[in-house]
Amino acid sequence: MCSILTTVRMPAALSVRDLRERLREKSIIIYEGKGCFAGKVFQVGNVGELSEYDIRFSLATLKDVLMTLQAEVAYIVSPLRPKGAKLILLLKPDHVRAKVVS
Repeated sequence: MCSILTTVRMPAALSVRDLRERLREKSIIIYEGKGCFAGKVFQVGNVGELSEYDIRFSLATLKDVLMTLQAEVAYIVSPLRPKGAKLILLLKPDHVRAKVVS
């Protein structure tokens, strides 16, 4: 049996609270940072054995939720976009960027 607590830094443009609420809807629980880390990090913990399915499901869900939140942030930051423009998400190894293309 293994117990692990992992702390992850959030991109400044995204809300830890929004991420936590979206993941909770999908039965994944994360914890917000405390004290000077509040709003800057989230924590994921596990106690016991995880199956490969559990790990893949959690990571895929986290990716989907982060992409959705990033898209929402991009629309809020750039409300004026050419008619017919579409938002695309560019995946980089270390972050997700949103870009509007027409």
